[in-house]
Amino acid sequence: MDRATKRAALTAVAASMLAVGAWEWVRYGRHRVDADYQLDLVTASRPGLRVNATLRSDVRAFYDRRNLTPVWITESDVEPRAAAALDVLDRAIEHGLDPADYDAPELRREYDGLPHGNSENDRLDQLTQFEVRLTSALLSLGHDVSVGRTSPAALDPRWQSQRTPPDLPRTLAAAIDTDIGQWLGAIQPRHPEYAALKAALADPDRLVATGIDAAADIVAANMERWRWLPDDLGAHHLYVNIPSYTLVAREDGRTALTMRVVVGKPVTNQTPILSSMISTLVFRPTWNIPASIVAKETVPSVLRDPTYLTRQNIEALRIINGRVSTVDPATLTASDASALRQLQYRQRSGDGNALGLVKFLFPNEYDVYLHDTPSDGAFLRAMRAVSHGCVRLEQPAVLAEYVLGGASGWNGTKVRRAMAAGREQFVKLPDALPVHLVYFTAMVDSADGLRILPDVYGLDTKMTRGLADRYIGRTINFSL
Repeated sequence: MDRATKRAALTAVAASMLAVGAWEWVRYGRHRVDADYQLDLVTASRPGLRVNATLRSDVRAFYDRRNLTPVWITESDVEPRAAAALDVLDRAIEHGLDPADYDAPELRREYDGLPHGNSENDRLDQLTQFEVRLTSALLSLGHDVSVGRTSPAALDPRWQSQRTPPDLPRTLAAAIDTDIGQWLGAIQPRHPEYAALKAALADPDRLVATGIDAAADIVAANMERWRWLPDDLGAHHLYVNIPSYTLVAREDGRTALTMRVVVGKPVTNQTPILSSMISTLVFRPTWNIPASIVAKETVPSVLRDPTYLTRQNIEALRIINGRVSTVDPATLTASDASALRQLQYRQRSGDGNALGLVKFLFPNEYDVYLHDTPSDGAFLRAMRAVSHGCVRLEQPAVLAEYVLGGASGWNGTKVRRAMAAGREQFVKLPDALPVHLVYFTAMVDSADGLRILPDVYGLDTKMTRGLADRYIGRTINFSL
């Protein structure tokens, strides 16, 4: 069967289904909307359309809440509130999204051409399709505004979507009975930074003032990333923004502390984007050198310089059947790279330890943490993405005193003594503290207005491409 014949057959099947749908409408009047059936009609009449299981479930739940009655149409006409719903679709642009991706232009043209006051059964199919398509488009837009159009894991596997999705069918049903124009504002991210970027996007003068042609795309990409964060970052929390190379401690919405940081290198050692809880500090930490660093740096250094391990205060360890033994560095001079890689390496505590004199632990699958560093020079650079992936702190003693909060006498003096002591010491925080490693290249502040930061990891480029591609992370696409 050639393409034209196949399309004609599909059209015929759709027409037959629509005729049955119209009969069902007459029979059940305003007391039945079979969401699954109507979605099948739409997809049958539009080859290439896809409606995923989540959207199908949301449409079904929405009509269940409405006792299966239609919302946007009557048996012979279009409800006035359908126009307000179309206005909501047009407002996708306020959130950095394209109304056309939610079928807004086509639905508006169809709305203008729908029968008004005509109850002929052969026109009911238009009304029923319009009904379910408008509801589906709204729920699709609601999904994208509230939790994101793109998949964070698809763009960067280290950034996991964390916002709890709102109950879209419930909130939409409630908005219809109050003010549907307020619905998107009610389900958008709660963070004031999102609202500030939304305001900047609506102000062309502010975008032009940045001097970057793609400012609107960058703002839209950053709004998308805010949709991936949990609504509640914690009344007290630490917030590390990778592109700005800064750590901020926040208390009830205000900044309590800020300092410069060093983050992971682009491409090879990017700092992961995650949320966790700091539970433990380690003073005078030892450093178990990761296998990746052993292969790329430690082993080549030992092969070049037999005194390397001694000079760096690193001990080589051999583990056999769970038993750990220390290897004399002098015996390694004749070893090859393969033999050296079979060993494990640990840098002892001390002023020259790569982790400095204190590290801040938080559970994560990437084995990264916040820590001190013996190399302070990087903090003077404008571009501070030079670490192996962990976050190095400019003022580690200040942060240690802050997170301990004076508990058990942990004031500045006690912190400094622990950092100068001759042993490793683990200290548990009285209360775990949320920490968020995030990636935002656009922000609005009262002093400078909209600021665009360097896209050190290239995520803006990836996200702009993802937001423009209607087949990446889409819930629904009505366009053929």
